[in-house]
Amino acid sequence: MPRESKRQRTVLGEVSSTVDTASQQSTADTDHEPETSSVVTTKPKRNVRGRRGALQSLPEMPIDILIEVLCQLRPVDLLHLSRTTKAFRNLLMVRSSAYIWKEARENVPDLPEPFPGMSEPVYASLCFEPVCTLCFKSGVRDVIWNFRARLCPDCKESKTGDCYDLRTVTLGTSHASIPQMAARVLIMSDGQHAFLISEAISLREAWDELSDEEEKTKFMEDNAKRVEELETHATLCSIWFEALKTGRAEELKEIRKQRYTDIITKLKELGYAEDVDWLEERRSFRTSDQFEKLPAVRQSKPLTARTWQKISPEIIEYIVTKVQPERLQAKYETILERRIPLLKKVTATHARPYRNIFPTAKYLAHLPEFRAILDPSINDVDPTVESFDLLWSRIPDILVSWRAGVQKKTDECIRNRLEGLPSDIPLGDLVLTHSFECKNCRQIIQNSGCALGLHMHNCQAPMSFTLDDMYDEILSRLGFDDWNQWTYMLCSPYALEVLEACGRDRLATTRELDRLDPRFICKSLSCQERGVQTVHNWRDAIFHLMEHRRATDTPCELELFPEEKSRKLATLDLVADRCYKNTMYMLPIWYCYHCEAHKRAMGDIVMHLEEIHHLCMPSENDLFPDPDRPHIMKTVYVVPDNYKDDVESLPLDIRVALEHGRAMFEGEFCFTI
Repeated sequence: MPRESKRQRTVLGEVSSTVDTASQQSTADTDHEPETSSVVTTKPKRNVRGRRGALQSLPEMPIDILIEVLCQLRPVDLLHLSRTTKAFRNLLMVRSSAYIWKEARENVPDLPEPFPGMSEPVYASLCFEPVCTLCFKSGVRDVIWNFRARLCPDCKESKTGDCYDLRTVTLGTSHASIPQMAARVLIMSDGQHAFLISEAISLREAWDELSDEEEKTKFMEDNAKRVEELETHATLCSIWFEALKTGRAEELKEIRKQRYTDIITKLKELGYAEDVDWLEERRSFRTSDQFEKLPAVRQSKPLTARTWQKISPEIIEYIVTKVQPERLQAKYETILERRIPLLKKVTATHARPYRNIFPTAKYLAHLPEFRAILDPSINDVDPTVESFDLLWSRIPDILVSWRAGVQKKTDECIRNRLEGLPSDIPLGDLVLTHSFECKNCRQIIQNSGCALGLHMHNCQAPMSFTLDDMYDEILSRLGFDDWNQWTYMLCSPYALEVLEACGRDRLATTRELDRLDPRFICKSLSCQERGVQTVHNWRDAIFHLMEHRRATDTPCELELFPEEKSRKLATLDLVADRCYKNTMYMLPIWYCYHCEAHKRAMGDIVMHLEEIHHLCMPSENDLFPDPDRPHIMKTVYVVPDNYKDDVESLPLDIRVALEHGRAMFEGEFCFTI
């Protein structure tokens, strides 16, 4: 133990006497009551945390014990202690107490020696206190070891400069010499070095006092050596500081982890075990991530009883308002998702006699009768096949109700978009209601005025609307969107053009136009390549108008084909019908009545019926086309006579049409078919 100096004993005596004097004065003030006034003024009590007076007896310790206690502290603890009283400051802030600081520094693993010429207290403050060295602003976490300072952003901007700035402050000196003698830091953004302007000014002043070249050379060599030693020491300090920050980060991480665990334990004790367990299972999901980021949860402080009493209302509110609803919804969705396959299986079995006009399982799930079995909030017992038996005995009545509901929704949609329609006219018979366009997938759907065609459209595009009912919302996420008539756009403007071209009013029916069988040609230049006229029936004309507008964004000029010429197209129509049927047979649009086989071409589905169901001569009761099949046009062409000897110059589709008999030359209209 170092020898005790007289100065230290005196300082310790001052510490002890200061405490004793304060204690005696406090006792005297308590015993003495002022006579001049009966009003006693009391100072407001300070809210002091921790144990009061824990260090009161510290100055009364024997000197050797006190020194031993101080040597067990860290340098930052000595700094804090030196700021408590003047007596401790006088004890610790003297050169003779340097050994105490050195012993305290040994308590910090791997902490390098102080910079040459830097005192122990200043070095301790630089290492451990996040305060700007120049302006004493707090919150400065990083140390610029080459400058032996912590600099806040303002000081870093105003108190440092690059080589260009040094030319200004060192005017009149050897500009090339100063950067070699000053501490510098590499600025990674532009590759230059930064210097402390104050150090550069000091070097300039010292340089200006030198007159002998030999002295200047020695001065420059000494400072260059000093900078080299400084950079070496700064590297050691930087390595230690980074390790300290990493260790501190790991320590804080462990504290946060333990705090989170303690909060979870407290919540379980309060009866939120089910919510907490669900939260733990979904640690990587959004809700759990938000819970860990709550200000009350993410603090790097141990959880105490007092802290829990303060933050528990916020934590419990989050559990009740955020976690519980999501847990219940996830549980609801899991149960519902488990019941959907049973509905698909039962539907595939019972709907075979009605498959071409029967709603699929995704639509049945939204009917009230089926929801009563599937919805976990209504039925908490998992259904079985027997649960649907009673329901399927009433399926004819359910079908009637379902069709009426679909038709009602469709009529409502049409009447909202077409004003002035008489209420007694069946909307499904009007030409205006013949065609719709799906807003999601842009497919054109015809023959849909009866509403069933729209309902059977199996659009795979996601719906863009939100649902308020949790049952419907979850079914939508499972791909069981309910049918929504507002996702279809009525193509009445195109149908109206067709009606105007043939001189009919907006109340014309499909039967009326089928009986008249008007034909149309498009006068647009893009539709009359090389003078070839494309002749459409009224259904194909509506489809053509829609496709032309979608492709070119320009209107079509539709013209009625002469009636006397239309009657001469009978032969072409027969060929077009035959081509239409052949195309239908080749497209994969055919279903089997007897099972859930995927859509196939006619030949493949016939082979399926023969191999699987042993039906060698299948009839129309064994297979049916997809109601949602694409529209196939029955187009015929009228070709100018000047191409009779130059058919090869015609487009390929026209040559194929001539070869198959779906096109004829203009001169062939001169005779009667």
